[in-house]
Amino acid sequence: MKRHREAVKADEEVVQLLRQLAADNPAHYTSRLARSLQNLGAHLSSLHEYVEAVDAQQEALMLLRQLAAQDPVRYIHDLSVSLNKLGVDLGSLGRHKEAGQANEEGLILRQRQAAESAEPAATITLRVARDKARTKVDLLS
Repeated sequence: MKRHREAVKADEEVVQLLRQLAADNPAHYTSRLARSLQNLGAHLSSLHEYVEAVDAQQEALMLLRQLAAQDPVRYIHDLSVSLNKLGVDLGSLGRHKEAGQANEEGLILRQRQAAESAEPAATITLRVARDKARTKVDLLS
């Protein structure tokens, strides 16, 4: 538990620094800020601080939506993962409808990505099925 608290403190410092850097140079630092917010959300979630985790995940999601709008090939996977993480944290708060919506949107993005991918169809099908199964388990937890 102590290590998770230390990780949260470090994540908060990194997020604060990256917010300043992203304000000056968004093209270079926005994706790093989004990843750091995801890390912060994950560490908060591990401490069962779900309200704060959702806040961090929602901010990361907002940034990733902007990045994916500019460069979908590069950021659509990160966006779908972020939606899944948000769904898990919302589910932990008992906000199951919102959790389902976030997870469903993430699955749709993954399916779209799979349809546009050059990967073999069997690999894509297995990955989408695995993600669907995880989503169901997360929503039932």
